[in-house]
Amino acid sequence: MARGQLDGQPLYEPRESIGLTAQWLTQLRQEIGPEPVIGIDYHHRLSVAEAASFCQRMPAGTLDFLEEPIRDETPEAYESLRTMINVPLAIGEEFSSKWTFLPYIERGITNFVRLDVCNVGGLTESMKIASMAESHYIDLMPHNPLGVICTAASTHLAAAVPNFSWLEIRESPTEQHGTTMKICFPLNHSERDHVF
Repeated sequence: MARGQLDGQPLYEPRESIGLTAQWLTQLRQEIGPEPVIGIDYHHRLSVAEAASFCQRMPAGTLDFLEEPIRDETPEAYESLRTMINVPLAIGEEFSSKWTFLPYIERGITNFVRLDVCNVGGLTESMKIASMAESHYIDLMPHNPLGVICTAASTHLAAAVPNFSWLEIRESPTEQHGTTMKICFPLNHSERDHVF
């Protein structure tokens, strides 16, 4: 299969990544055992069939969640995917209100609500979404890519709700957003504390 190029670099082809990524994740799970949480974000790049194929290539229990594998405009597409896979879904990082979350929560399509405090309009709307999710036994896994202010708001949300699960932190050796500042987050672990 011929790949496209941009500035002399090959373009990322999601379909081509499915087999190799499934193989790597299966090997990773075998190496680290059942305890660490493993999730992957395809960020809307797959079709329903591709997402199903990806999940079906791995033994049950390999992934703890799959984040945003397909576009989210149509809850029915996620319902179709749900019938083909046994991996929990994390959905909602681009949703802008409780009304957008409603069908995903009420119909049991998502297993983790990926609300973004900044996208939904702040803590009041976030608390309403968290409450809806809690009444359906769904945990929050907030999306948090916007820096220290969003991290602080998301941390406050996490402290105020009973169904908080994990908080995304965007920090890597190539991106320094300040979310590991010791003065703000004195108990935060660094990447050196973890094996990837």
